[in-house]
Amino acid sequence: MFTPASIGQVLVNGASLSAIYVLVALGFTLLFGIMRVVNFAHGAFAMLGGYTLYYLWGSFGVPYVIAVPLAAAFVAALALVAGL
Repeated sequence: MFTPASIGQVLVNGASLSAIYVLVALGFTLLFGIMRVVNFAHGAFAMLGGYTLYYLWGSFGVPYVIAVPLAAAFVAALALVAGL
């Protein structure tokens, strides 16, 4: 059945997924509000960040605390190169 630990884990998972959705939505809103342009690549870069984190943490064994900023830096650098 439901234990306090499983309920706590569901709440933490829900809060973290909600935070990701909020950050992506804020990016869409900020970009559209300032430039009046819908950037369809925004979602693709969010997915690329997730896959980069997955490969760094899951396949290459980089610790999670280090893999998160590395994935963000990689996607930011790729976005800068794609914007040129």
